[in-house]
Amino acid sequence: MVFCEKKTILLLLSLGLTIFGCKKPVDDTTSITIPLQNGLIVLNEGTFNFNTASVSFLGEDTSLHHIFQTQNDRILGDVAQSITFYEDKAYIVVNNSNKIEVVQANDFVHQKTVQNLVSPRYLQPISETKAYITNFYQARIDVFDLVNDAVTHSLTFDCPPDIPDYECGFNKMASIDGRLWVSHISLPELWVFDTENDSLLHTITLDFMVNDMLLDENNMLWVASFELEGEGGKLYQIDPITTEILQQIPLNNLKGFYKNLSLHENQLYLSGKETIYTLNVNENPATPTLFYENETLNIYGIATTSDGTIYLTEALDFLQQGFIFRLNPDTKVLTDTLQGGIIPSQVYER
Repeated sequence: MVFCEKKTILLLLSLGLTIFGCKKPVDDTTSITIPLQNGLIVLNEGTFNFNTASVSFLGEDTSLHHIFQTQNDRILGDVAQSITFYEDKAYIVVNNSNKIEVVQANDFVHQKTVQNLVSPRYLQPISETKAYITNFYQARIDVFDLVNDAVTHSLTFDCPPDIPDYECGFNKMASIDGRLWVSHISLPELWVFDTENDSLLHTITLDFMVNDMLLDENNMLWVASFELEGEGGKLYQIDPITTEILQQIPLNNLKGFYKNLSLHENQLYLSGKETIYTLNVNENPATPTLFYENETLNIYGIATTSDGTIYLTEALDFLQQGFIFRLNPDTKVLTDTLQGGIIPSQVYER
């Protein structure tokens, strides 16, 4: 992949200086003629209310920015929250534009725009024909037809009297065996739905609000639940079928507002502002150990690829272009750096 020299970048980061560029220029073309495969897709959120969201592609010897805009001759929108790849399509959830852009996964050519959503966050397929969409500004989950790429109906709920509607939405999702797990935006709760009839089965209360969650190789659910602006919290292991909480693992020194999970085989990674912890999901009790620490970083996102390589995103001041760092899991050294778009948040292996 095309990466930039890391020495100068890390030095500037440690000194708190602005980074203006990289050694190798970005390949900006008028059209994309290669398939967007055998590389990484990077989602750049863009600054809130600035319409600077974008998508980048990092190939073995190619680096492309603004691929949606390049392919479709228009900007992506305001705050790109997530991408879901399903079959031959990619669903780009654009949060503050209240829409989902449906594109061909291999070239990001536009197929359809799904509009009139309410600050959408994530799209979770649960079958070949059905998916769910969470929304931030309303206690509403949209049921989505993957064949026609359209919302068929919505599940709406009442908010507690002390929480305004615009803080009463839903966030992350995971699905297995006819069950959909959904985290609440403002309450320390997990909601469990029956995907056959869209009914709410359970509400599980945790100690803190949910930051992230995922299913491991054993189909166990791992949930990061932390104080939003503190260092204390817990990592939960939950049986998604019985809803039994199998493990509650306290962690009291994970700094930063953003705390994210990533999985490679049996190794679970949990990132905070400047640290990464890891544990073996097959162990009970599982013991998190400090895997990596770098006080010059403000880690915004973490991802692992099939070969075990770890990618970290750094949003800097949330106004200028950020960076993606490649971390060697064996040496625990940052080996490469790429300048991304504005607020790079998520990395997807393609």
